[in-house]
Amino acid sequence: MDLEQGVASPTQDILSHMLLTRNENGEFLNELKIADKILGLLIGGHDTASAACTFIVKYLAELPHIYDKVYQVERGEPTLRAPQVSRRRLVIANGGGKFVQISW
Repeated sequence: MDLEQGVASPTQDILSHMLLTRNENGEFLNELKIADKILGLLIGGHDTASAACTFIVKYLAELPHIYDKVYQVERGEPTLRAPQVSRRRLVIANGGGKFVQISW
């Protein structure tokens, strides 16, 4: 109702913010993008691990070129080597009342 009368504030609630805020190209979000963002907000605070898996499957289904890349990586040559991980030691020392980071 407030939107129709032009008295809604973008800070009033998240839906008003999404409806009234323009992107960097000066365009409003379309209904599908708003619904996607609201769904993400609703699910984001509940069952986040399962929601993340659900969204991964959703986006892989919607973006076949990304799915193909993931599939190629997973179907690649199997290896018994562990992934290379660089390790660095970080020590925070108290040097004369100031904390100094020392790493090697």
